[in-house]
Amino acid sequence: MSFAEAFHLLLRPRATSSLIMVTGSPSGGVDKDKILGPELEGEIKAICRDLLERCGAEYKIVPFSNFDLWDACWTHVQNEYHIHRDDTTGAFPKLHKYIRLGVLMADTSYAHILDLKLRVWIALFTALTTYLDDVVSSDNHHLRTFTGVLLLGRSHDHPVLNAFISFLKDMPDKFDDFIVNMVVSASMRYLMSIALEVEGKSDQISPHGRKYPGYVRSLSGMPDAYGVFAFPLHLPRSTYIQALPEVMEFVYAIKLVAAIFSVGSKYSWWLLLQ
Repeated sequence: MSFAEAFHLLLRPRATSSLIMVTGSPSGGVDKDKILGPELEGEIKAICRDLLERCGAEYKIVPFSNFDLWDACWTHVQNEYHIHRDDTTGAFPKLHKYIRLGVLMADTSYAHILDLKLRVWIALFTALTTYLDDVVSSDNHHLRTFTGVLLLGRSHDHPVLNAFISFLKDMPDKFDDFIVNMVVSASMRYLMSIALEVEGKSDQISPHGRKYPGYVRSLSGMPDAYGVFAFPLHLPRSTYIQALPEVMEFVYAIKLVAAIFSVGSKYSWWLLLQ
């Protein structure tokens, strides 16, 4: 089955109403049996198997084994945000879970990146964005004020969003202007997608809005950020910039199909990105 066929499968009226609600958060909290019948669940699994075969990727559970990267992430968090890894009672009680996910992402999809500092940054970017999805998805007020607070250079009253602002502000010291622009703009679209998902919970799903689920997914996928991360920082931009659109398209397609796979499986999408 082609990606186009898979995409249209996801936009069936039966699946459309659940698509926006379940693909954003890695924890989900969704009862798949109330969303997917056996036939649709089987089709989704077949799509994912076909996708992996075409990519030449083996499906396996990725072990958590890169403790050097894990320790480096916590060293950064403790030095920059004064959060100790043993503190599970403060403003970031679930941070361990999300840093673990970030380390898995950086250790698999970006294993070819030899710069440890860059992989730490990718891991923490992933950790914070997925954490944000969970902790602010029910609080649109903080999402709506984020961009204004960022542009005015103020501190945000939500501790996780404030940490993310600090994280983005550190980018000019580590990356050139092009990468900073790509990542910041992708982050803004990502937060907007969360706001749309929160507001959309009370909206009636129209069978005529067939492109809307894909639009929201494109906002949340951040393919430009994760695409540009794939290239080592020492490479001149001219050596990869013309390939970036295809990389972004690939990242978007993988994440879209894998996100739907996660509805029917206990395994999250980043375990597929190897």
